[in-house]
Amino acid sequence: MSNIERIGIVAPAAWIDSGYAIQARLLALALQKRGYEVAIFAYAGLGGGTRVWRGIKHYPSGRAKYSADIIGGHAAHFGADLVLILTDSFAIDPQAIDAIPTRVAYWCPIDAVAADADDPVPILYQAVFSGAPRAIPIAMSRFGEKMLRDSGRDCLYVPHMIDTEVFRPQDKAALRDRYGIPQDAFIIGINAANSDVLRKNFQGQFAAFRRAMGDNWLLYLNTFPGGDGIGLDLPYEAMQKGIYDKVRWGSEPYDYVAGNIPEQTIADWYACLDLYSQCSLAEGFGITPYEAQACGIPVVVSDGSAMSESCGAGWKVPAQADLANPSLRADWVLPPRAGIAKAYRRAAENPATLASLAPKARTFAEHYDIENVMATYWGPALEQLEQLPAGGQA
Repeated sequence: MSNIERIGIVAPAAWIDSGYAIQARLLALALQKRGYEVAIFAYAGLGGGTRVWRGIKHYPSGRAKYSADIIGGHAAHFGADLVLILTDSFAIDPQAIDAIPTRVAYWCPIDAVAADADDPVPILYQAVFSGAPRAIPIAMSRFGEKMLRDSGRDCLYVPHMIDTEVFRPQDKAALRDRYGIPQDAFIIGINAANSDVLRKNFQGQFAAFRRAMGDNWLLYLNTFPGGDGIGLDLPYEAMQKGIYDKVRWGSEPYDYVAGNIPEQTIADWYACLDLYSQCSLAEGFGITPYEAQACGIPVVVSDGSAMSESCGAGWKVPAQADLANPSLRADWVLPPRAGIAKAYRRAAENPATLASLAPKARTFAEHYDIENVMATYWGPALEQLEQLPAGGQA
């Protein structure tokens, strides 16, 4: 009999359509399908009482950030044999993690290389590994796995997953007619949270689009336009770069903030594109190129951090310099705008090449399908976690 039968996942509520919430949802449902009892200890999306959603009990958020004050209580109440934490490893107080009365694993992103060469893991991420040493790290990218292993820390590896029945190739012409998108346009898409002014590199990609664009080019954005003091004011940035008339929006600001955009609508949006761009400065995993490729859309990505492993069909833009991030005491990557523009032009000027990449994109993305990730990665990971004592002590 397995030593792990009841799993608590620390994540946003499963009904939210955000990145980590979707991963928690896919994982919880897949574990439930395999006979595990699963609960989500929600640090977003639920307050003041429990709720059952599709057979999965949800516990409410606590008073502390990321529910650090209540995770241990939830684990005890649910009788969890394993608590799996899905968030940035610096988000929760290590003492709260170490107080969880069962096995603990941390499915965490690492998106940068420390400026201190003695330990490649950025210092911001190190606290949980030293302060809560029995929380076993699970890297979500090969890049993160390398950072952890190079630092002398043992870890597991499980990538994120996608529902390839939702994200799939579709009839592009029919979708463009449905959404009123010009059939003859060459469309590049960016789907990224506008929640800071640097990491997603909107400015660099806007400038690259301006350098490369042809008469029939359009830039489709699925994001919040900004202007609220949190991210960039993207309409203003588009005006500054001279591409305002080329930009289209994939969602209404209210729907984006409220989470009213179903996954199928996002899949339709991808399938209308000719090319997807994720030339960020740093990514811990970066799910959107995988979603785009599942829809048969080739990609352009930065060749750095986890993005280097996200391009199965398309172009990687070499980073020619490290970009210091003082708040992380770490280095991000800086893809040159000229390099991004060159990749955009190559895609637009070679429609036969672009068409030939579509099936390759789909084949690559299928490796990250739910069933394959569960069988290839989560199955072995859970077997290893079963070897830990129930109290989590090594």
